[in-house]
Amino acid sequence: MPHNADAPIRNNADLAGRLILIDIESWKINELVVESLSKNPPLMGLTIDDIKERVSDLIQNDMMKPDRQKIKNTVTQMQKIITDKDDIFKVLEWKDDMIYITDPLFLFYLRWGR
Repeated sequence: MPHNADAPIRNNADLAGRLILIDIESWKINELVVESLSKNPPLMGLTIDDIKERVSDLIQNDMMKPDRQKIKNTVTQMQKIITDKDDIFKVLEWKDDMIYITDPLFLFYLRWGR
């Protein structure tokens, strides 16, 4: 019986068992996108341009600001991750070029619970 502690390794390995390298930069963008959802005004739905503007406001260095396509790719990847999880984790939905917060308590947590 496999131990649960090695589940993250199995989830990030290809069929040959080689570890897939994780792009650290994409993790930073994921964090920025989630952080941007918590900013004023609180909205249950945001376009990519809204998210890009909010992410840009979080970054002082203009050279480090991600472009629209990179943010869109990040949100698409986030949706793929969420889709593979149990219903309890489906707090965001990406469709029609908008990201929707489907759980109001998640927005409350983002704004006040951290």
